Amino acid sequence: MEEVKLLAPAKINLFLRLKGLLQGGYHEIETVFQSVSLFDRVVITLLKGSPGGIDVVTEGADIPKEKNIAYKAASAFLATYGASGGIRINISKSIPVGAGLGGGSSDAAAVLLGLNRLLGINAPIESLSGVAEGLGADVPYFLYGGLCAGYGRGDRIKKLKDTFKCRILIIYPDILTLTEKVYGESDKLELTFKGADIKIFSDYLAVNDLNKIASAMRNDLEQAVIRLHPGIGSLLGELKQSRALSAMVTGSGSAVYGIYADDGDAAGDFACFKGRYKSCFLVDAISGGFGRFF
Repeated sequence: MEEVKLLAPAKINLFLRLKGLLQGGYHEIETVFQSVSLFDRVVITLLKGSPGGIDVVTEGADIPKEKNIAYKAASAFLATYGASGGIRINISKSIPVGAGLGGGSSDAAAVLLGLNRLLGINAPIESLSGVAEGLGADVPYFLYGGLCAGYGRGDRIKKLKDTFKCRILIIYPDILTLTEKVYGESDKLELTFKGADIKIFSDYLAVNDLNKIASAMRNDLEQAVIRLHPGIGSLLGELKQSRALSAMVTGSGSAVYGIYADDGDAAGDFACFKGRYKSCFLVDAISGGFGRFF
């Protein structure tokens, strides 16, 4: 085998609760991730006869190779498993950068999964998760995909049954949010815990009770995102006034999304928003799996 191709899905956070600070200054969270049918495409090629090295080409985003998390993932994989050889990684971006949709983390997970197959390492998912944790808090999740709960920094993953089914409208307002600044702003706010906890929320998900899910969705970073970027708050207000059951910022922003029980309502709102926002996506919740090879 000389080449593998993978779909790297975006994610939304259906639930995100801030719990405090961990050692090292990281924030402790409880979150629920859901993969959606918006994908980057990752192609990894083994360069025969090459003395080594990693080449990364990203279409649709200007990311220097050394700062590209996909490059870091490949470097970490080769160092961990003692593999060698020349590798070329081509990434075709559809997931907006800096949107809270996890595009970079998903690409990194795809590289780990792809190299694991391409080089015949066949490391178990638990071993790959150890590598993923060193790359970013969201990367371990994307090794599993689908519906998952995340604890700690969000990097301790519990796979949930893929029961959540609905149409989802995602809007990226072309605003880049910085995760560090959002968390820093959230530290200035006094957050009080209200509503369902993650266990109750997971129970709603288990039976796909969309009305209860909609009423219990929460993101403790949302207020900080809106304080830093009021325009996101305005967009979110519009989406909440639409036909969506509920709407929320995903992760640390800047993308917002709404969930829909009715396909016609979702299509109608998509038609309304897509003329004003070039990055507007009507997607489905999708199940997990160890990589989406194609």
